[in-house]
Amino acid sequence: MLEGPRPVAYQPPATLEEASDRFALWLASGRIERFIARNGRLPSFLGETGFDDARVQYTVTGERSWTLEIVGAADRLRLASGEDRAALLGDALDRLQQDG
Repeated sequence: MLEGPRPVAYQPPATLEEASDRFALWLASGRIERFIARNGRLPSFLGETGFDDARVQYTVTGERSWTLEIVGAADRLRLASGEDRAALLGDALDRLQQDG
């Protein structure tokens, strides 16, 4: 059987790494909230939401609370349930789109 090249995880340029990390947390948090709305519970693991990014660590902190953190980020990036997702995202999406 013929196989093509294996997919390689996206690695943003160093200048956009922080923006990419912020976008990943924003996206993952939205997936968690949609999962809760549909299933009435927190996901057991982040992949259960359809989100898969090895940089993002998901921790259940209560019956309906969670935290997300970027693993290995130079500046600690963290988002907890109830915190302002838009404030975390800031201008990250604009910066990532400008690079494309």
